[in-house]
Amino acid sequence: MSVTEPVILHTHTRSSHILGFFLVLFRDICVEDS
Repeated sequence: MSVTEPVILHTHTRSSHILGFFLVLFRDICVEDS
C-alpha cells in the first residue's frame, strides 16, 4: 500500500460524510417548506 492511498481514502470518506450531511440538511429544508 502506498502512502497516498490512506489519505485519498480518508478524504473520500470525509467528503461523503459532508455530502450526506448536506443532503439531510437539504431534505429537512424541503420538508419544512411544504
